[in-house]
Amino acid sequence: MRFVLVLIFSMITTQAMAEGRPASYKDDEAKTVAIMLASEEPCGITIYSEGMFAWFEERIPADQAVEFLHNVNYLTRIETYKLNEVAGAQRELHCRAVLVQLKEAGWLAE
Repeated sequence: MRFVLVLIFSMITTQAMAEGRPASYKDDEAKTVAIMLASEEPCGITIYSEGMFAWFEERIPADQAVEFLHNVNYLTRIETYKLNEVAGAQRELHCRAVLVQLKEAGWLAE
């Protein structure tokens, strides 16, 4: 039940945060970064910081950086909580999906 409430809350707040954002912002980028960051410890992976920083500098305009980071931090807390609610095959599937994304993005530390 708690997981469902958090999921509903995160969907509502994510939509609310999206209102008023410049068109150049992509909500899925902040959420994807948050999922990757939240997955680091539970999935036993290490993110290559320099790869992430290079992506950040390329994709996020300087005047939107602070807001983007605020949103990533907020969403990371939500994703961390949600990950603590899953285990077994569901968590394994999540971790494998994140691993694929990290490899593709060049963010996976060797």
